[in-house]
Amino acid sequence: MNRLIIILFCFLCFSNTKASPQEPDFLIIGQDTIEIYFLPLNKLDSTKLKEFQHNLISYKEDLYSSSNLWREYQGLWRLEDNKLYLVGLKNNPNSEKILKATFGTEYQKGKVPAKWFSSRVAVVKGKVLRWDELFSRSYFKEEILDFKKGQLVNRKFVDNYIKVDNGIPRVTKEQAEETIINRIKQINRPKTIFQ
Repeated sequence: MNRLIIILFCFLCFSNTKASPQEPDFLIIGQDTIEIYFLPLNKLDSTKLKEFQHNLISYKEDLYSSSNLWREYQGLWRLEDNKLYLVGLKNNPNSEKILKATFGTEYQKGKVPAKWFSSRVAVVKGKVLRWDELFSRSYFKEEILDFKKGQLVNRKFVDNYIKVDNGIPRVTKEQAEETIINRIKQINRPKTIFQ
């Protein structure tokens, strides 16, 4: 009977929960600190990533964990002289020890050059356009930073939403679906044998 009560209690408590939105990393460009949802540390080769995760656990001081930070860290990055650097781990008193243990002599003057990183980072320049309520977000305007081996090779601004005259409004999913359904209803379709 006790098992049934515990199972019922767990079902009632957790049956309607959603995953928590994940916390971003941060990129410092000049005087601006910007949230980034693309995680450059995930691009480390598998051996170095395991070493980083091992060091993260080894230097962990408490057992606190958060459902909105599964990876257990938030990277602090800096764009300096068109190069990307890892400069720390937010709110982690052992950040320097972890980075030294993981990157060895590459960690100099409080930073690690992100030579492993050949990808892009989107920097928010407008309001949220779409969000899956967990991690994936797109914005009306973004600045795209392309890196090759940690070196900035391209920088461009992007409008992710352009209003089209007589087009379907797509600002919200519901608005787009409603508009499409209403337009389909207006179509004068021939009757079929299934109607």
